[in-house]
Amino acid sequence: MSMKDVFGKGTILSFILLPLIAVLFFLGFKSPSAQSTVPDIIVNTTADVADFGGAQQVVDLPGPDGFVSLREAITAANNTLGPQVIAFNIPFNDVGFIGGVFVIKPLISLPGLSDNRTTIDGATQAAFLGDTNPFGPEIVLDGSLARPCISGTDWSGLNFSFSSNQTIRGLVIHSFCGAGIQWYSGNSGSPDNNNIVGCYIGTDETGTLDRGNGLQGIAAHRGNGTIIGGKDPADRNVIAGNDHPHQVGISGDNTIIEGNYIGIDRTGTQRLGSGQCIGYDSTHGLIKGNVIAGGIYFEEGANNNRVERNFIGTDLTGTQLLGGIEPGGRMFGLNIAGSNNVIGGSAKGARNIISGCTDNGIVISGSGNLIEGNFIGTDVTGKNPLPNDGLGVSIVENATENVIKRNLIAFNMSDGIAVAFNATCNTVSQNSIFSNFDLGIDLGNGGPDDYHGDGVTYNDPGDADAGPNNLMNFPVLSSAIVLGSRLVVKGTIDTPNPSTVTIQFFANLVPSPGGDPSGYGEGAVFLGKIRPNKQGRFSTVLPKVPLGTLISATATDAQGNTSEFAANIPASR
Repeated sequence: MSMKDVFGKGTILSFILLPLIAVLFFLGFKSPSAQSTVPDIIVNTTADVADFGGAQQVVDLPGPDGFVSLREAITAANNTLGPQVIAFNIPFNDVGFIGGVFVIKPLISLPGLSDNRTTIDGATQAAFLGDTNPFGPEIVLDGSLARPCISGTDWSGLNFSFSSNQTIRGLVIHSFCGAGIQWYSGNSGSPDNNNIVGCYIGTDETGTLDRGNGLQGIAAHRGNGTIIGGKDPADRNVIAGNDHPHQVGISGDNTIIEGNYIGIDRTGTQRLGSGQCIGYDSTHGLIKGNVIAGGIYFEEGANNNRVERNFIGTDLTGTQLLGGIEPGGRMFGLNIAGSNNVIGGSAKGARNIISGCTDNGIVISGSGNLIEGNFIGTDVTGKNPLPNDGLGVSIVENATENVIKRNLIAFNMSDGIAVAFNATCNTVSQNSIFSNFDLGIDLGNGGPDDYHGDGVTYNDPGDADAGPNNLMNFPVLSSAIVLGSRLVVKGTIDTPNPSTVTIQFFANLVPSPGGDPSGYGEGAVFLGKIRPNKQGRFSTVLPKVPLGTLISATATDAQGNTSEFAANIPASR
């Protein structure tokens, strides 16, 4: 809990203790929402002035007018070696105090942060004068006067000029021509280990109205160790309403995006703005615990990342579709062109909810990715539909060796999983797949530009045909007999080297969820697996199911190509 939570505006206690808080702050009083280090520079005006020549250091502040503007503070920090903390203590009688917030309107871009280890801490304003904006930060950077927006100006809210270990905390940043916050790498060095926490970027000070910056909310062009957000709710950023196709554009290694609302307002219930949410070109990064309107795009170089515990396409509860109008076209959940990424995982609590997206839940064109343990098309309970408007999972182009494992994939408005184009060696294993509008698993192309499947692909003799997942033949079930406490299933598979194939068995309870209307699959409950003999025959004992339950199966060859679902047969005596 922050100081602004404890000592709110209008409490008697705040009038007694706020002076003490200010003293303690200077002595290093630690608060989760405010920088605990003693401030080196205190901004005390919203005016965008610089009444000195630009070479001054911290010891030269204030200027002749007796005030310290944010422009002057950044300039002095840049000219002074060592870490600098820029705090805010702007009085209520300042002309920029409007509607409970202190509005700074730069006429051109503020100086870039060129010295390492600078902190701009807007949360200090509440520590000094109390919570004047119960909806969010008190300090607003409004770029509406930094005009005209013409090519080459690219006036952004804050820039890191190849510098590292910077922290931006507790600011509202909106209406700039360029990005809200941006940094670049170049010959001067890589901007590493920069942190953005507790900011509203692209919204108004309430976090509910679109005041988008002209480009991304955050644009990090290279640089390693970036942290956006954090585990503490006070570190959450609201990044929404910005005009670029990506609210956040990130490249570099070891990036962490955690605990934020992206493409969604402060309440976590309303979509805000259009376009996708994250353009990601990082390696060995982590996207965790965010609420995201949808549209995480992993570029081809985005490898070895983890995506865990996010609500993608739903509200903050994981139970409701996002409100608000989305005028920017269709929005997928994740589009993965990179390789060896893990979406979800086997660890407890790693599950993502990927539902309610206005396109496919997941599109994979990279290789070696693991999609495990997620709910795709349902709410957080796994029981109620929040369908994606397209497929649950689409595997396309030349994607190989991806594994779709132990997910719940249901209620999607097309196939549960489709493998199309030249995608091969993609394994579908032990998932719960049911109640999708089209097939549970579909191998084949619906058209030259269609990521959807083409309906049931029937077996060919000897399994010699080629196509998505090599058009692996599905098993043919001959019987499913309930004997006491057992279910005995027999059948065959017609494919080369059948003894190297894994057959997985699934149950579909009747009447709900029942089987696919095509008569092939789906696979609501995983029952077990077995390998056939050299002749392709198999017989296995599985857990008992109610009579009439529809039994189906898939086959996966030694290279990892999984078939469509077999034709259903009912469990009988």
